Amino acid sequence: MRRRAFLAAAAAVGVSPAAWTQRAPYRVAYVTPERKDAPSANLDAFRAGLKALGYVDGRDIVIAVWSGEGTAERVTQMMPEVVASRPDVIVAAGGLALFPIVRTKPTIPIVFTLSADPVEAKLVQSYARPGGNMTGISLFTLELVGKRL
Repeated sequence: MRRRAFLAAAAAVGVSPAAWTQRAPYRVAYVTPERKDAPSANLDAFRAGLKALGYVDGRDIVIAVWSGEGTAERVTQMMPEVVASRPDVIVAAGGLALFPIVRTKPTIPIVFTLSADPVEAKLVQSYARPGGNMTGISLFTLELVGKRL
Protein backbone atom coordinates (compact mmCIF):
# COMPACT_ATOMS: atom_id res chain seq x y z
CA MET A 1 0.00 0.00 0.00
CA ARG A 2 2.89 2.42 0.67
CA ARG A 3 3.89 2.11 -2.99
CA ARG A 4 0.47 3.23 -4.18
CA ALA A 5 0.37 6.12 -1.70
CA PHE A 6 3.78 7.32 -2.82
CA LEU A 7 2.96 7.04 -6.51
CA ALA A 8 -0.15 9.10 -5.92
CA ALA A 9 1.91 11.79 -4.20
CA ALA A 10 4.59 11.75 -6.84
CA ALA A 11 1.93 12.19 -9.47
CA ALA A 12 0.71 15.19 -7.46
CA VAL A 13 -2.59 13.58 -6.59
CA GLY A 14 -1.93 14.04 -2.88
CA VAL A 15 -1.46 11.89 0.18
CA SER A 16 -1.28 13.12 3.76
CA PRO A 17 2.35 13.76 4.77
CA ALA A 18 1.46 12.36 8.21
CA ALA A 19 1.48 8.91 6.59
CA TRP A 20 5.24 9.26 6.03
CA THR A 21 6.33 10.40 9.51
CA GLN A 22 7.37 6.91 10.63
CA ARG A 23 9.64 6.24 7.66
CA ALA A 24 12.96 7.48 6.38
CA PRO A 25 12.65 9.94 3.49
CA TYR A 26 11.48 8.48 0.22
CA ARG A 27 14.18 8.53 -2.45
CA VAL A 28 13.09 9.81 -5.84
CA ALA A 29 15.23 9.42 -8.94
CA TYR A 30 14.12 12.25 -11.23
CA VAL A 31 15.43 11.25 -14.65
CA THR A 32 15.47 13.93 -17.31
CA PRO A 33 17.07 14.25 -20.73
CA GLU A 34 17.72 17.94 -19.98
CA ARG A 35 21.18 19.34 -19.37
CA LYS A 36 22.31 19.45 -15.75
CA ASP A 37 22.73 23.21 -15.50
CA ALA A 38 19.72 24.18 -17.63
CA PRO A 39 16.70 25.66 -15.86
CA SER A 40 13.86 23.12 -15.67
CA ALA A 41 10.29 24.35 -15.36
CA ASN A 42 9.12 20.73 -14.99
CA LEU A 43 11.47 19.97 -12.10
CA ASP A 44 10.58 23.27 -10.43
CA ALA A 45 6.87 22.45 -10.78
CA PHE A 46 7.42 18.93 -9.41
CA ARG A 47 9.23 20.28 -6.35
CA ALA A 48 6.63 23.03 -5.86
CA GLY A 49 3.78 20.53 -6.11
CA LEU A 50 5.32 18.28 -3.48
CA LYS A 51 6.01 21.29 -1.25
CA ALA A 52 2.40 22.48 -1.63
CA LEU A 53 1.30 19.05 -0.42
CA GLY A 54 3.46 19.46 2.70
CA TYR A 55 6.50 17.38 1.75
CA VAL A 56 9.81 18.78 2.92
CA ASP A 57 12.86 17.98 0.79
CA GLY A 58 15.38 16.20 3.01
CA ARG A 59 12.81 15.27 5.66
CA ASP A 60 10.01 13.48 3.81
CA ILE A 61 11.57 13.11 0.40
CA VAL A 62 14.99 13.27 -1.24
CA ILE A 63 15.08 14.02 -4.95
CA ALA A 64 18.19 12.94 -6.87
CA VAL A 65 18.24 14.53 -10.31
CA TRP A 66 19.79 12.39 -13.03
CA SER A 67 20.51 14.47 -16.11
CA GLY A 68 20.87 13.02 -19.58
CA GLU A 69 22.82 16.08 -20.74
CA GLY A 70 20.50 16.53 -23.71
CA THR A 71 20.45 12.97 -25.11
CA ALA A 72 18.49 9.77 -24.68
CA GLU A 73 21.78 7.88 -25.16
CA ARG A 74 23.16 9.40 -21.96
CA VAL A 75 19.96 8.42 -20.12
CA THR A 76 20.47 4.85 -21.34
CA GLN A 77 24.10 4.87 -20.15
CA MET A 78 23.25 6.12 -16.66
CA MET A 79 20.29 3.78 -16.02
CA PRO A 80 22.40 1.07 -14.30
CA GLU A 81 23.59 3.76 -11.85
CA VAL A 82 20.04 5.03 -11.32
CA VAL A 83 18.78 1.54 -10.51
CA ALA A 84 21.83 0.81 -8.32
CA SER A 85 21.04 3.92 -6.24
CA ARG A 86 17.89 2.05 -5.10
CA PRO A 87 15.31 4.83 -5.32
CA ASP A 88 11.77 4.20 -4.10
CA VAL A 89 10.39 5.58 -7.36
CA ILE A 90 11.73 6.78 -10.71
CA VAL A 91 10.14 9.88 -12.18
CA ALA A 92 10.64 9.98 -15.95
CA ALA A 93 10.50 13.53 -17.25
CA GLY A 94 9.29 12.97 -20.80
CA GLY A 95 9.64 10.34 -23.50
CA LEU A 96 13.37 10.86 -24.05
CA ALA A 97 13.83 9.75 -20.45
CA LEU A 98 11.02 7.19 -20.32
CA PHE A 99 11.90 4.93 -23.22
CA PRO A 100 15.52 4.28 -22.08
CA ILE A 101 14.16 3.56 -18.59
CA VAL A 102 11.61 1.08 -19.96
CA ARG A 103 14.31 -0.73 -21.98
CA THR A 104 16.25 -1.23 -18.72
CA LYS A 105 13.19 -3.04 -17.26
CA PRO A 106 13.63 -1.93 -13.65
CA THR A 107 11.28 -3.33 -11.01
CA ILE A 108 11.20 0.07 -9.29
CA PRO A 109 7.89 1.97 -9.67
CA ILE A 110 7.96 4.48 -12.52
CA VAL A 111 5.89 7.67 -12.77
CA PHE A 112 6.02 9.42 -16.13
CA THR A 113 4.85 12.32 -18.21
CA LEU A 114 4.55 11.66 -21.90
CA SER A 115 3.34 13.65 -24.88
CA ALA A 116 2.31 10.45 -26.69
CA ASP A 117 -0.42 7.94 -25.98
CA PRO A 118 1.02 5.42 -23.46
CA VAL A 119 -1.60 2.78 -24.32
CA GLU A 120 -0.92 3.08 -28.06
CA ALA A 121 2.84 2.98 -27.35
CA LYS A 122 2.26 -0.26 -25.38
CA LEU A 123 3.78 1.23 -22.22
CA VAL A 124 0.67 0.54 -20.13
CA GLN A 125 -2.33 -1.77 -20.52
CA SER A 126 -5.00 0.93 -20.17
CA TYR A 127 -5.59 4.34 -18.66
CA ALA A 128 -7.76 2.93 -15.89
CA ARG A 129 -5.40 0.07 -15.04
CA PRO A 130 -1.88 0.70 -16.30
CA GLY A 131 -0.58 -2.60 -14.89
CA GLY A 132 3.02 -3.41 -14.13
CA ASN A 133 5.12 -0.88 -12.28
CA MET A 134 4.29 2.23 -14.35
CA THR A 135 1.78 5.02 -14.06
CA GLY A 136 1.72 8.58 -15.24
CA ILE A 137 0.05 11.21 -17.33
CA SER A 138 -0.25 11.72 -21.04
CA LEU A 139 -0.29 15.17 -22.52
CA PHE A 140 -1.82 13.83 -25.72
CA THR A 141 -4.36 11.11 -26.32
CA LEU A 142 -6.17 10.25 -29.52
CA GLU A 143 -9.53 10.09 -27.72
CA LEU A 144 -9.27 13.76 -26.80
CA VAL A 145 -8.29 15.15 -30.21
CA GLY A 146 -11.90 15.63 -31.29
CA LYS A 147 -12.78 17.38 -28.05
CA ARG A 148 -9.82 19.73 -28.39
CA LEU A 149 -10.85 20.74 -31.89
